[in-house]
Amino acid sequence: MFELVPDVGMRGITVWEGLYFSGVNSGRGAVFTVANRQGNDANGVPIVLTIEEIDCDAVGSCEGMTVVIGENVIIGTFICSADACVGCTVNGVACDVNQAQITPPLIEPVPLPVNIQPVIPQPV
Repeated sequence: MFELVPDVGMRGITVWEGLYFSGVNSGRGAVFTVANRQGNDANGVPIVLTIEEIDCDAVGSCEGMTVVIGENVIIGTFICSADACVGCTVNGVACDVNQAQITPPLIEPVPLPVNIQPVIPQPV
């Protein structure tokens, strides 16, 4: 969990360059919670944190990752390379709608041809 708390007399943190997952399975299954508790600036305006980008550029790098952002936190862009973000969510929404499903597609059974032959008794 990343928690930003007020520091009296200091300016707030308003920008993070980003979070980068460039290794295979580097952030797989991780849970990131960003809670901006910096409050307001001297003028009473909320201090907003912008995470410029989250970049998942390797196979499985953000698979199953959960990102939870609280109030006054903005993600600029979320980049998902092919096969990097299957099952990844930000506040319950898919990071990449093309990689939202973990469940394989349903395959309908194919009926097999049935050939029934009559039974003819043989003489004894």
